[in-house]
Amino acid sequence: MSFDPSVIIERCQVHGDDAGRSFRENTGQALREMHAAVSALERNPMKNAAQVKIEAAAMVRKRAEARNVLFDVNREGLRKRQADVAARVANALRPPNPAEAQEIRAVLRSMSEKERYDLINRAEGTDDHLSFLFAIAGVPAALSGLSPGKVLEAKNTLLALKDPELLTLPAQLAKESTLLDKCERGFNDSVDELVDFDAADALRQLAEEPQ
Repeated sequence: MSFDPSVIIERCQVHGDDAGRSFRENTGQALREMHAAVSALERNPMKNAAQVKIEAAAMVRKRAEARNVLFDVNREGLRKRQADVAARVANALRPPNPAEAQEIRAVLRSMSEKERYDLINRAEGTDDHLSFLFAIAGVPAALSGLSPGKVLEAKNTLLALKDPELLTLPAQLAKESTLLDKCERGFNDSVDELVDFDAADALRQLAEEPQ
């Protein structure tokens, strides 16, 4: 494969300003170091072609396995951060008075669509507004009789009031997870292109056979 810096950047997704960028940068550096090590073996006049293939494959396999362990560690850490954020969202949307929230939803469901929206619109700017938001935001739309869009609007309003970071953090973590997956695929594809493991294994087995 080409180990041009631009190729490594794309394969390892070295862009963005998320928390996972440094790991992806380190992964790109690990690829460059493996390439350099293989090149050094190939230039060694004391080794024949078979020895180079065997040693290069062993070295790359060991480094790749270690890097893949780090991928798993990073993915687990990311999942924990996503779970923490999900818990923060649930806490921000939890009504302080669940019984009141249930009663408001029951009233809304008993109304016509026009009556529902008229009631909610009248509540805006009053002391009852937060009670309506809590009743709507934390449950599926069917429980209030409102549209999914109206429920999402209530949810975003509450998050903006309670914990504004939660408006963007879930999407940011989802993007970081996608970049990590792409980086892992790019890394392993590059490793497979760097050495021919099947050929190296066949040569190693041949070398180990008794003469």
